[in-house]
Amino acid sequence: MRHRHRHRLRRLAPVTPLVVIGLAVASFTASQAFAQEPRIEPVGPVAVSSVGWRSFHVDWARPEGAASTRIAVATDPLMRHVVWSERSAAARPHAYVDRGLTEGTEYFLQVTPSNGKRVGDPTPVRELRTGWRLPGYLDAVHVGQVGTGGFSLSWARPTDASSYRVVASAHPDLSQPFLDDVVWETSTRVAAPRDGARYYVSVLPLRGSHESAPTTASVTLPVKHVAAVRAPVAQPRSDGTFDVRWPQVANATGYTVSLASSQHGRAVWTSKPTAAASMRTPAGVARSLRGIVWVRVTASRFGRVPRTSGSVATARVQGAVTGRPRLTIKVASYNLLGPQYRAHGGESWRTRFAAEGRALRGFDVAGVQEAPRTFHGGSPQQVVARHARLTIARHPSSHRDCAAGSTPILYRASRFQLTACGSTRVSDTRRDQPRYVTWAVLRDKATHRSVLVADTHLTAHLEGAGSRAAAAERLRQARRVAAVIRRHNPHHLPVVLVGDLNSYLGSAPATPVGVFAQAGLADGELTADRLVGTRWNSYHGFHATKARGHHLDHVLTSSGTRVVSLEVRRTNERHAPSDHHRVSAVIAIG
Repeated sequence: MRHRHRHRLRRLAPVTPLVVIGLAVASFTASQAFAQEPRIEPVGPVAVSSVGWRSFHVDWARPEGAASTRIAVATDPLMRHVVWSERSAAARPHAYVDRGLTEGTEYFLQVTPSNGKRVGDPTPVRELRTGWRLPGYLDAVHVGQVGTGGFSLSWARPTDASSYRVVASAHPDLSQPFLDDVVWETSTRVAAPRDGARYYVSVLPLRGSHESAPTTASVTLPVKHVAAVRAPVAQPRSDGTFDVRWPQVANATGYTVSLASSQHGRAVWTSKPTAAASMRTPAGVARSLRGIVWVRVTASRFGRVPRTSGSVATARVQGAVTGRPRLTIKVASYNLLGPQYRAHGGESWRTRFAAEGRALRGFDVAGVQEAPRTFHGGSPQQVVARHARLTIARHPSSHRDCAAGSTPILYRASRFQLTACGSTRVSDTRRDQPRYVTWAVLRDKATHRSVLVADTHLTAHLEGAGSRAAAAERLRQARRVAAVIRRHNPHHLPVVLVGDLNSYLGSAPATPVGVFAQAGLADGELTADRLVGTRWNSYHGFHATKARGHHLDHVLTSSGTRVVSLEVRRTNERHAPSDHHRVSAVIAIG
């Protein structure tokens, strides 16, 4: 067997050199043929253009020696995850990639030349990012839920929009926006910097970094509630000016003041807007006014006027008495605290009324309240009149008391002659005691000048009713008091009204002081040349008196008079005979 294999080897030995020589010749021939083919040059610069959200164009310089090129697009820089590829003839160095792409995605591009089985060097990997689809347009932006603090925006979702840019500004060109935000819903709430302003908004649909044209809208916000100014006051001064003051109201940013000679007449002076709650008119304004001064204060917010105060008669033009007055009288109004009550010290009513009478000495006329004709076998009116050294007003013919209730008029009989008097009930409610107004015509014996004096005490509280009902009842009583005075003053005598009105200017939207001013009777506090102690409240209730200037007790006068001075006489509250302070005035009558 071994000899047989050796024999075969001897037979193949001459053939082996020939095979080797043939293979070498073939290899040499092939290499010579490959060397004779043109060399594949590198691909020139690759340009990417018209990149959209799902396509782009690729251009490159035609490489020498290449029969074709392969363009590949992958999602990774190592070109492992190819999403699109195409082989292009060398004569066409351009490709349009329009498949397999996603918007807003980063891709990598490479171009490789080839010629048959020979492959040239690929280009460096080129990075690009597809764009986003442009969102559709908004048909309209709807503004709703408009309030003082802001408003809501809503819109229909356009095609291909992923988010929205909302811009809001106080300027029509949307400059200096107070809001520039991106939202993903089709509605949003806009908080405005302030109420009462006009705002402009735009909404831009977005998709990625792309946006379509904005859609705009505008809105004007309402102003916050501004209440009417309650009880403005115009106080005349001797130099022809007026001090006008009023309580500030919430949310008001400005006030305008006007003065007129009648409630619905044309204003003779109007101020410029002011943020303060008081002002002084220019000199000479009084020369354009006559009689009662009607003042109107208009509250505004950012220049807009949601509400105004009605015209309120609060003062009388000074100068009604020119030259030397024919008559000057001292008048007092004093609530004595009824005899059924005890003072702080526990004194009896006789002791209290005697002390109160002594406090009225030296006055020409006094109107007192809560002084009934009889009480437990005595006469409070007689006690106070005797100690005041004054006379109770009685009818000149019948000698009956003029006062039907507890508001008698006391006067100095040595100086005045009573020519007429009367008393009228001005209340008709069963929830309070009867209320009256007492009036008397007094003629000065020296000058024969007559004056009508009236005294009243309006309701304080109504049983089982609130403060608003009591305030409304006081207004009704004040109108009736004014009507009684007008009816019993056919000759237009000068009028002095005293009494406890249980209210003061500003204590309610409308007060008896305003009612009487409309009737031509101005509060002496607003017209007096000189004020004494008026910073004190006229009611103290046996506690330390508050310095708020709230006077329940008043002295009011008509035209033809001048209030020289008005005083609130504060006493020691712990030892006072009454829970009210005495209010008095010196009045000059022409």
